Amino acid sequence: MAKTADSLVLLAFEQDDVSHLIAAADLYEGVLNGTSLVLGSLKRAEVENNVGSVHCLIAQRSLDTAIAAVHLDKAEGFLKSALTARSRKVAPLDWAVTSTNLVIVDMARYGQTRQGVYLLAANLRLDDATEEFQRQQHTASLQWAHSVREHLELLRKPPQA
Repeated sequence: MAKTADSLVLLAFEQDDVSHLIAAADLYEGVLNGTSLVLGSLKRAEVENNVGSVHCLIAQRSLDTAIAAVHLDKAEGFLKSALTARSRKVAPLDWAVTSTNLVIVDMARYGQTRQGVYLLAANLRLDDATEEFQRQQHTASLQWAHSVREHLELLRKPPQA
């Protein structure tokens, strides 16, 4: 089911259709809630990271702020849960990826609320994640973190009149 959910996420981008993201989130959550499927803690954390990312994407595409807030809450919950297994000590690269996904949640929350605490949290998390990407010498993830940083800097600039 997780591979089907992965395919739905790709399809959502190809077709610019949020309904595929919603279906993917449902499938990922089904994997997590399935009583017959026993996942190892790191595999479960991978699925939690994926579903958290999908909920963030749904929130970013929602025109209804209340619905977006619900999806951001879900995203944050799944991502923080993933970090319990994906600790910096046990799985440093996975920890940095999940932490960067939390940065994106913080950025989306800032976009909704304009509360500076979310920018602060995003900056601190991204500093730590970037440091780990550098330590791991993981170029693609480091480039991703730099791209996220650029978007974060754009959020910090006051709107032009």
